[in-house]
Amino acid sequence: EIFAQGQYYKINLKRMVQINPGTGNEREIRLHGQRPVAPEMPKLNFKRLMVEFKQLEAQIADGSCEGFLLRCEPVEDNLMEWEVDMSFPSDSPLQKSLDNLAAIMFDSTLKRLTLCVRFTVEFPLSPPEVWLRRPRMRYPSGQTGPVTFGGRVCSLLLASAGWQPATSMLSVFKEVQQSLLASEIEANTMVHIKKEYPKASVQLERLNTELFHTVNGFCKDGMTALSPEAAQPFLGDLKRLEVTDKIGLPLSYANGIYQRAELGAELVLPMIFEIKTLLGRKTHCAIFEFFDGLPD
Repeated sequence: EIFAQGQYYKINLKRMVQINPGTGNEREIRLHGQRPVAPEMPKLNFKRLMVEFKQLEAQIADGSCEGFLLRCEPVEDNLMEWEVDMSFPSDSPLQKSLDNLAAIMFDSTLKRLTLCVRFTVEFPLSPPEVWLRRPRMRYPSGQTGPVTFGGRVCSLLLASAGWQPATSMLSVFKEVQQSLLASEIEANTMVHIKKEYPKASVQLERLNTELFHTVNGFCKDGMTALSPEAAQPFLGDLKRLEVTDKIGLPLSYANGIYQRAELGAELVLPMIFEIKTLLGRKTHCAIFEFFDGLPD
């Protein structure tokens, strides 16, 4: 054990970790002069990706995918990006809206929904991304659903928290179809030109955070985010926080971060935090202030 700033810390030399008995938090330690081990870069399971693609091709050809998948092709011979055409039950509002749009535009290709599927280098350990390409869709007034304004399809299955490496791509497309039908989304027949969704954002934004070091030993799971309005009763007026790209955190977290420096660990500044939702959406922000009285 070691004692610093009124706090005992346990050192497990077999596992080479430092443990805070009060919180149970652990961080790796290394011998003096020993270089940190660089994180191993993940490798794409190309064989698995090829098997998934060949299976879908065969299922589309023989009709075993129940006819809801009409086409699956790599984009510009890139197997890490597919373009997929999907249809829906003929009596569903979604398929009727697609048929109506095709009639209005005199374009039979609009009777189907075209998706773009992109795979990360971590596949199948990480889920693929699914984006709508065309046509534009809309929700009933006042409703929201699994498709963002930019066209990305969001669901628990496509998030890191809900993804299972054994999940087949056919199961992914069935989940996408069902989530779209359940959301009551329809083709936007008010768009009088063939306006597609923008291309999916660049691959660089899709890097997994696990490829980078966790700095200052700080990582918290299961936190609850509060708006400045919700925090006002016990923290006062924080409206100025709304117009920034910063966050407020409990003061106890500051103590844990700065104590690392007192124990001889390197303190990395400026502090940049990543916030990730259960569905895998991420944003990055700086610290606004450590608040005394904000529960941890």
